[in-house]
Amino acid sequence: MKYLLLFIFCCCFQLKSFAQIDEVKMIQTLYGMEKKAIVEEFMNLSEPDASVFWDIYASYEAERRENGRRVLETLNEYTQNYNVMDDAKADKFIQDVYAIDNVSDKISKKYYKKVKKALGAQTAAKFTQIESYIKTAVRLEVMENLPFIDELTED
Repeated sequence: MKYLLLFIFCCCFQLKSFAQIDEVKMIQTLYGMEKKAIVEEFMNLSEPDASVFWDIYASYEAERRENGRRVLETLNEYTQNYNVMDDAKADKFIQDVYAIDNVSDKISKKYYKKVKKALGAQTAAKFTQIESYIKTAVRLEVMENLPFIDELTED
């Protein structure tokens, strides 16, 4: 199932498609739906823990998706400015990435604490592990398809 998620994400997440907001919503919707199935399978919770977890997860996903929208906007800006990159644009891109990462870390810590309080540290750790795995897999795919600054310039 995790490979299906990665396949869907890769098919939808072409550099040229960053600009269109409707596609951003489509990617987030597809990713969110498939991702939930992966998390559900990995977490393998029984009732009543499952209903408690999914209530927390819904709030988590709303915050994560908002930050994901910022990621897509930042990547779109990077691709639009790639051929005219200067120091100011490069600095802005990296500062935006740092800000996004900070928000992502805060969201992760916030929801680790919520799941831990409601369901215990092992369940919270398991949730954090699968989220980290998915985030890392997606980030790797993006990085493999995103050219480095000056990578495509002719000498």
